[in-house]
Amino acid sequence: MESEDVEDLICDLTDAALEHLEGVGDVSRAVSMALDEYEKDITGNREEVRKQVAQRVDERLPDQFEYEIVHHPNQGIGIAVQTGCPQCGHEDIFNGSLTHSPAQFVGMTVDRGELQDIEGADIGDGTTLCFIDDADVSLDFVTCGLCGAELETA
Repeated sequence: MESEDVEDLICDLTDAALEHLEGVGDVSRAVSMALDEYEKDITGNREEVRKQVAQRVDERLPDQFEYEIVHHPNQGIGIAVQTGCPQCGHEDIFNGSLTHSPAQFVGMTVDRGELQDIEGADIGDGTTLCFIDDADVSLDFVTCGLCGAELETA
């Protein structure tokens, strides 16, 4: 194969591996799946092609996990993920634990009709509802929800 054809094949294999990576979370498995998919197009040394594709996939993954803790009025506390998992690139599901520093609970006026969604709470007309008004939140640890890589520890 000409070098331009090899380069095109490596690019196609890298793209395919990245697509597989979204589902499996393991670079070597994703690269193997891509190579299997393009088996008939690989005419050279399969192991050398594997190394090149794995290197390109690694180059396209984030260097580190970057996030910011955010507070949404309806959704609550979350993280805004700027870069996904450095191991697999996943950016949708994470597991972790957070710590709320001492918080102030303040009574707030709330539409009682919306409170039917609160599980296990018997909220009567005389009940005062106090919600967290201000508190610092920190993540104790975060792991990738796909590959399980440890991304952040306190």
